[in-house]
Amino acid sequence: MSSEYGQKSFEELQTQLRQMRQQAEDAVPCFSVTEQNWKGLLALEQKQSELLLALLKQQQDLMTEEEMGKLLSWQTEQLSSLTAQTAELTEQYQQKLTTEAKAFTNAAQTAVSDLSKQAGSVSDSFSSALLNERSEMKRYRRRLFWISLLPTAITLASLLAWTLWLR
Repeated sequence: MSSEYGQKSFEELQTQLRQMRQQAEDAVPCFSVTEQNWKGLLALEQKQSELLLALLKQQQDLMTEEEMGKLLSWQTEQLSSLTAQTAELTEQYQQKLTTEAKAFTNAAQTAVSDLSKQAGSVSDSFSSALLNERSEMKRYRRRLFWISLLPTAITLASLLAWTLWLR
């Protein structure tokens, strides 16, 4: 500075001018963010926040290895218990089925026996009725025989009487 009032000399101005030109010649890349880009960045941040919250919530739902072991142990106990109950129920069902089958077999045998007795009774009854009918038929046949001889006997008697009277 050549003056006491703060004016710069010509040389100083030239030096500053060169420095500014060099700064202007050195191109420094820069970028700008448009409104559309800014909204996209904000939406991306919002979605990433939502994803993070969802992951944190799922992490709470995830089980540890110890919890998984306890759950599997409990399920195994339940399955074993249910298997035992099923085996017990199956055995009870088989016993009941066997009992019912025996009862049905006994009832069928009783029914066959009763039917056989009824058939024998019917057969005896039929045989007896047939025998009675045969004896009735014989009696009626003898009776009809004597009834059929009656007109012949009357005719013979009247002829005999006629012959004896005429003699």
